[in-house]
Amino acid sequence: MTEVSVAAEQAAAGKRRRSLWRPALAVGPGMVFLLSSIGPTDLVSNSAAGANYGYSLLWTLVVIGLSHFVLLEATARFVIATGESLLSGYARAARWSPWVFLAAIVLRRHLSNLFHILLLGTAMGWLFGSQSQWSRNAFALGSGAAAFATMYSGGYRTVEKYCKPLAVLLGATVLLTVLWSRPDLGMAWEGIAHPSLPPDAGGQGMGVAVVLLMLAGSGVGSLNNLKYSVFIYEKGWRSPSHLRIQRIDLVISVLGAFLISAMLQVAAAAVLRPSGLTVGRAEDLVPLFTAVLGRPGRILMALGLWTTVFATYIGSNTGYALMVCDILASASGAGRTPEQRARLYRWLLVFFCVSPLYVLWTGWRPVPLVIASSLLLTLAIPLVTIILLRLVTDRRKMGPLVNSKLTTAIMLTLVVASLAVSYHAVMELLGRS
Repeated sequence: MTEVSVAAEQAAAGKRRRSLWRPALAVGPGMVFLLSSIGPTDLVSNSAAGANYGYSLLWTLVVIGLSHFVLLEATARFVIATGESLLSGYARAARWSPWVFLAAIVLRRHLSNLFHILLLGTAMGWLFGSQSQWSRNAFALGSGAAAFATMYSGGYRTVEKYCKPLAVLLGATVLLTVLWSRPDLGMAWEGIAHPSLPPDAGGQGMGVAVVLLMLAGSGVGSLNNLKYSVFIYEKGWRSPSHLRIQRIDLVISVLGAFLISAMLQVAAAAVLRPSGLTVGRAEDLVPLFTAVLGRPGRILMALGLWTTVFATYIGSNTGYALMVCDILASASGAGRTPEQRARLYRWLLVFFCVSPLYVLWTGWRPVPLVIASSLLLTLAIPLVTIILLRLVTDRRKMGPLVNSKLTTAIMLTLVVASLAVSYHAVMELLGRS
């Protein structure tokens, strides 16, 4: 074989390798969605599951992941089939729905950002070993300012660029925490492969129904699901030619969410459960892991907490601001041109990020908002899913990408299951109050 032939063969092989990796390197919306969804609620719910019930609820993450994939795939498929935003479809299917979502988004963002700001300061305070009120406020304002600058300057594309290294940092932190905790991997596999509901922890911790509610609310939260379609739209994946890369993107996102959630449960089962420690709020996680794992536990959990909250803060505020832009464009015509949309997006970021700062000087610790937020998200699943079903089963709009019978059946089952879990959790919470 001549040198020219060898060079040509090497070039062709390099091109084939690049073509194999290109889909994975091109992912973005799924990564932004993953980091905007793995937040304080996930830390609390998965840690509570591990601390109260050991490895026995790991199987629920498989069910949640599959349900999540079905819902997210349907929202993205609508954008790819029609070329329009999902919120415009909702406005056409039910004219009142965008205004309901608008009210829910504004309320949720304000409440969520209250404890996100507090947790940014608390996590960095634990990381640097300083828990004075002054230092926590300074850390919170510094982290919030960095997040705001990231979102404000470049919008979705800048956020996507920063989310990839944040995902690596978060994954590495959680993995190191798991390795340091030395879990029983055989028991972990048992918890995944043999589904069962453990006896209720009763007065020793959160009940099974409440933990399941929190896991479902954070893993399959309906308003969160709408963000993925917004990120798909902003990425420019709006035609059937993007279907393959979008599904690769979604598989990576759902798999990443499963691994992070599973590792959190495993670490809590290995560290907290043997010591009889329970989790009630995100602020508890650092001192609890520190009590068992020492200084390495404090550093790992503090870094993981800060990374989680920071990524959720930029991803969620970006996603919900873009959602409001779509709602106002479809319902009232505001912000339809790119310039108007960009201006509206920036004003929404100012409101979302500045309005909650008063909490730094109140002494509040809005811990119940974590559970309340999960409850509201889970209760909203039927509304969002039923309207989504109407959109993705419309053959005239969806064409060959219309819902299959299996997907429709899974979505209907999810509606019933979310109502059942919500009912039992509410009854349990009322019984304890």
